[in-house]
Amino acid sequence: MISLRSFYLSFIIAMTPAINLHAYEFDTTCQIKRDLVKKYPDNKIINIVVFGNSVPAGYAKVPMVQTQHAYPRLLSDYLSKKYPTAIINVITSAVGGENSASGVKRFESDAISYKPAMVIIDYGLNDRSTPMVNVEENLTTMIEMARKAGVLPVLVTPNIDLAGDPPNAFTTLPQQAELIREIAKSKGVLLADAYIEFSHYKGDVRKLMAQSNHPNKDGHKLIVKSIIRLFEGSKKCFPTESSN
Repeated sequence: MISLRSFYLSFIIAMTPAINLHAYEFDTTCQIKRDLVKKYPDNKIINIVVFGNSVPAGYAKVPMVQTQHAYPRLLSDYLSKKYPTAIINVITSAVGGENSASGVKRFESDAISYKPAMVIIDYGLNDRSTPMVNVEENLTTMIEMARKAGVLPVLVTPNIDLAGDPPNAFTTLPQQAELIREIAKSKGVLLADAYIEFSHYKGDVRKLMAQSNHPNKDGHKLIVKSIIRLFEGSKKCFPTESSN
């Protein structure tokens, strides 16, 4: 019998595709990093919206919702500790069971309206039941809407699903993760590759999950790990400091 670990390791992606950031993404990322280190009276409110499905919403074993364990809260805790002089609001705008087709319809009212510096988009888990061409169209629309509003878009690959793919799926979970990587690469968008974090996990992946498709706190820690990387490596954003 094939173990769950062996099953998921068979889908490991050896290397995430290199992403050449769109000039807008590079400039906006640097601006956020510079704003995060500002002190009173120069600091300002920095809103980050996490937009997606039941995972960022904090669903554990349905119907229980544990936002205190979900990655938006963990991200907020990390940023507040790392940047103690910044005013940071991590806003969760996520709906259980939602896919990108529904998400794109509320993107303006439920994400852009918060005037965030960054929006993190997470729909891969539920987008398996949407044709790939439509997923690409939906994510591209949200990317373009974010850029037009001066917001930095970030795409997230999905966590694992111990139950496998739904019977009506157009794509498998690994295919959905790869599609998101390719969209990020082609559009020059920042990518948080949560799926690869789960794939590389060396322990029992069942211990990362509250139910088959919802992570517990340890699972959410892997997701936030992939997002935290986006806030590292700031030397190019501070040329004066890097030249000293």
